[in-house]
Amino acid sequence: MIDPRAQKLIDGYDIQSRLMQRFTDGLSHEESVLQQPPFDANCFNWVLGHMLSSRNEASVTLGQLPLWPEELLALYRTGSDPITDSATAYPLETLLADVDRSREMA
Repeated sequence: MIDPRAQKLIDGYDIQSRLMQRFTDGLSHEESVLQQPPFDANCFNWVLGHMLSSRNEASVTLGQLPLWPEELLALYRTGSDPITDSATAYPLETLLADVDRSREMA
């Protein structure tokens, strides 16, 4: 039987994953790095990558292998430089595939 706290986390990740898939339907990789908000924030590509870096941290804490290597995690950590160019961002399609991979790790 799964601990209720773990189930709550798994359910939350599942909801986040479905929302991310819905929000990105029809969005290109280039569009995911296009809009920089007019306040202290980052583009959608970074937000999605940041969520995945948090999932990576949770997985490692639970003794699983990391989802991403350190150099990729560095792009999406709090305080990292804004992502403004699609050439330096992790491809949106791959980010979305990693969302699915992270759900399978739960």
